[in-house]
Amino acid sequence: TLTALSALLPSSPSEATMEESGGEQIIPCWLSLVGQGCSAKLSSPANIALFPAGGRHHAKRDRADGFCIFNDVVLAALAIQQHHRAVGHALGHAKPNILIVDIDAHHGDGTEEAFAFDASVTTLSIHGFGVGIYPGTGEKENGHIINIPVTPKTTSAEIVKLFSDKLTSLLSKSALTQSYYTHVILVAGTDAIIGDPFGVELKLSIQGFREMVGIVTKLALDQRLPLLILGAGGYVDTTTAICWSHIVSDVVLGTNGQGSPLLTEVPDMLEHFQAYKRHNFLMRSE
Repeated sequence: TLTALSALLPSSPSEATMEESGGEQIIPCWLSLVGQGCSAKLSSPANIALFPAGGRHHAKRDRADGFCIFNDVVLAALAIQQHHRAVGHALGHAKPNILIVDIDAHHGDGTEEAFAFDASVTTLSIHGFGVGIYPGTGEKENGHIINIPVTPKTTSAEIVKLFSDKLTSLLSKSALTQSYYTHVILVAGTDAIIGDPFGVELKLSIQGFREMVGIVTKLALDQRLPLLILGAGGYVDTTTAICWSHIVSDVVLGTNGQGSPLLTEVPDMLEHFQAYKRHNFLMRSE
């Protein structure tokens, strides 16, 4: 995978380079966003790319950390910046002003550290914070480094409101200073959802998560900004599967977290059907 990511850095990766990477699925997703000028097109008015296995936001420049070997969030932002230097600048495009939004249960410390001295990348992280909660950072904010520390037991409605209010305030400030964002990266970890063993006891619901993703997706749709959605944490398979089904559905249909509920019938050959029963899914008879 490291080979695959390094192949993204040239401004015009060749097909041979992609083949040498072993055909990793990460290649077409990232090339759509970066190598091809952020032109990943689904059935929505915006350019949106999805990569559920991404979002390794704890890795640092010199070491792995928190289940993360390398920080693909940082690499995505760096690739956008490099693409501008190689191609965009000559075409007269504005310098990238990147917004990274992180809704994983844990502070995106590796991402924040990487851009602590780069004001062209704004990081916004909402996460659990308290005694014994990993990684123990993300309490303060400073200029383009924005944190929303949340205490355990915080309800879903409270989390969504805190997030919505802060993002609205940030966008208002951006408009006031005319420092408009050009790209958005969303780190959509599902481990803040109720029942996750690593979720630091936050009480976010699946619908609350869907609404938070929808808020960011709407921003991209309204302002026609390229958007990359990455996965990050999430340690209950059924919850993560349901959340990403919602994400794909909402992106394709443009429903911004307010679309129809998922179908609740599943095939009876599903090996782990029992795990879905707590989400009120029903067995479908063939």
